[in-house]
Amino acid sequence: MTSARLRLLHRLVHPSDRVALRSGDRALTWAAWGDAAQRYAAALDTSGVRAGDRIAVMASTSLELAIALAGHH
Repeated sequence: MTSARLRLLHRLVHPSDRVALRSGDRALTWAAWGDAAQRYAAALDTSGVRAGDRIAVMASTSLELAIALAGHH
């Protein structure tokens, strides 16, 4: 695992109110990003997607793409 990914995971586990991501006039704090990624992962689990399964994500460069990348297991 890369050090950048470890730093990201650390911040998602230890959320704060600081802004993590911006896209246009929208922003997500570390806490909100972590919560959204966990909801995304739960939705994948509910849909039957398991760790190691391949999925496709169609998204432009956006907050939603960042959520999907952080929430994929």
